[in-house]
Amino acid sequence: MTNATASADPVVVTIQASDLVAPNVGIAVPTGLQPQIFNATILFSEPVQGFDLADVLVSNGTASNLQTTDNETFTVEVTATTSGNVSIDVAAGVATDGVGNPNTAATTATTSADVEVPVVTLSTSSGVVTGPFTLNIDATENIIGLALADVIVTNGTPSNLAGAGDSYTVDVTPVLGQFVEVTVLAGAVSDVAGNPSTAGATFSVQAGSPETEYAANRDTIIDVVQRDAQQRLQNQINANTGMIDRSLDRFIDSLQNKEGAKAEAYSDIPFDVTGSAELSFGSRLSTNGTFFGQTNLGAGMMRTAIGQFDITRDETDSWVAQISGRLTYEWDESDKTRAGYLYGGNLSTGQLSGTYDGDSSSIGVIVGGYLLSRLSDNLFSDVYVGVGYSRTDLKFADTTLSLNGDYGSISYYAGAGLTGSIAFASGIEFRPGLSIDYGMTDIGLVGFQAQAFGLNSLITDDFGSVSVLEFSLTPEIIIPIDMGRSDMRFSFAPSLVCRHTTGRVDDEECGAGIAIGLASTSADGNSHFGFEVDHQYTGMSESTSAEVFFEMQF
Repeated sequence: MTNATASADPVVVTIQASDLVAPNVGIAVPTGLQPQIFNATILFSEPVQGFDLADVLVSNGTASNLQTTDNETFTVEVTATTSGNVSIDVAAGVATDGVGNPNTAATTATTSADVEVPVVTLSTSSGVVTGPFTLNIDATENIIGLALADVIVTNGTPSNLAGAGDSYTVDVTPVLGQFVEVTVLAGAVSDVAGNPSTAGATFSVQAGSPETEYAANRDTIIDVVQRDAQQRLQNQINANTGMIDRSLDRFIDSLQNKEGAKAEAYSDIPFDVTGSAELSFGSRLSTNGTFFGQTNLGAGMMRTAIGQFDITRDETDSWVAQISGRLTYEWDESDKTRAGYLYGGNLSTGQLSGTYDGDSSSIGVIVGGYLLSRLSDNLFSDVYVGVGYSRTDLKFADTTLSLNGDYGSISYYAGAGLTGSIAFASGIEFRPGLSIDYGMTDIGLVGFQAQAFGLNSLITDDFGSVSVLEFSLTPEIIIPIDMGRSDMRFSFAPSLVCRHTTGRVDDEECGAGIAIGLASTSADGNSHFGFEVDHQYTGMSESTSAEVFFEMQF
């Protein structure tokens, strides 16, 4: 029998171990106070699947922008709702590992957040800057990160940034005469939690200078200069009409051959002065007067000196005092026509009141000609033209701006009138008068030495021109009263005046009124005195005035 040895191959049994370990999850947040928006990190112990944004639980906030590169480490953006604690959590079972093991629950992570955004404001203690100034930079809470480069200045230069916490200052050197703007952009600073400023801060100011102050008040300044020029123009028109009225009186008297008139018209007359004062209970005080003298030059020509002086005060308490004189040469062209030419001058001074206070003065000359005509037995006409040149000095100021300047101007004058003279047997005379007078002054360029904020500048501006056009109707009734040793006359004169003025602002006004007067002449004819009361409505205003005068020949 044969013995056999039995043998067998080893059996290898492989047993696959099962993954029974659930993925763990942890949440990390930055330490310290967080800004309103911050990032949290969610870390799994192994790669997971099925984890999404909805699985991130946030208390007092919201989650967004979940990101990962390996499905193991995730970042999420958290936005706090209010200042205080913000909690972040991940529940169990929201994600699984590769074999399906669900995650365990995370330990809740809590941190503190500040949702308040710093607000930056810029200010200065002065409303007007005239040189380098300090700008205050204030925030609603402590801020960090502010640098000089963050202070952006237009028309200026920043320097010397200083401060800490919620209060800073910076020096700004402006370009004078320019609009200065200082800006701190949004996001330039943040609070200690890291919240950036979300709105920019801007400060604007006009750097003061005489030029900018002048520009801000230009219309008012033009009104001051033009009103002064209109007053002087009106005074010159009054002087022209006064000269024509006096010449016309002599012309009418000589043609009507009244007693003594013929001799007076062609003989020497002593120099005389007439003065008057007028008080308007509404708003005006004025005084005026004339001086007169006449010399016969022979050969049918007469030389006459005539002038006017007045002081006027208007509702702004501005007044002008002026004396003007005319030297005329007259001759008869025919038995119905008299011609003449004139030259003369004026001196004036005034005070300006209102928004600007100051004074003015002027000196000027005038040349012109006129023609007087008899149209019928009782109707007479006059016409005149003239041109003048004057030099005016002005100095006025308000609390900030002072102006001192002068200008030369040319003025043009023209006028015409019709006058009737009807004498009744009773001695009563009716003298209706209708006239139109025009004057225009071309002011043009005016140069001022201007001072404001401690600075001086030369400012030149075009003040344009002003004009006065006046229509007047004055029917006068003169009633003689025999007082024995003196010749007294009572006058009654309703009046209508319409005036149109031009300048920066044009104006039109008409007035109607009545004047009652009483005048007396001494027996020797050398003295005259009297008074007149005048009540007028002009436009929407009403005025009452009283006038007294005294005249003496010498």
